Amino acid sequence: MRFPPFGWCVALFLRKTLRCIWEGVFPAAK
Repeated sequence: MRFPPFGWCVALFLRKTLRCIWEGVFPAAK
C-alpha cells in the first residue's frame, strides 16, 4: 500500500500528539 506524503505527515503528527497527551495524562504509565 502506498500513502501520499501528506497522509504520512498527518499520521506522524497525530501519533506524536496522542503520545504527548497520553504521557501528559498518564505520566506514570511508562
